[in-house]
Amino acid sequence: MSDKVYVNLHEDELVIFNAAVEIFSSYISNERVNNHNQQEMIEKSVAIAIEIASHVDERVECDG
Repeated sequence: MSDKVYVNLHEDELVIFNAAVEIFSSYISNERVNNHNQQEMIEKSVAIAIEIASHVDERVECDG
């Protein structure tokens, strides 16, 4: 039995993913993540990344 997990993220999802990873990494660096709150901190990181992306989308208009 294979333990491999396959994901196929679209370009926009990858941007959010990368931002969430950066946010989560900073929580780890600041010792804010532990075994008891890891899932909560992942969800918080994703939520913050989405909030930032939504804010940028509202405020910035690009040609194209």
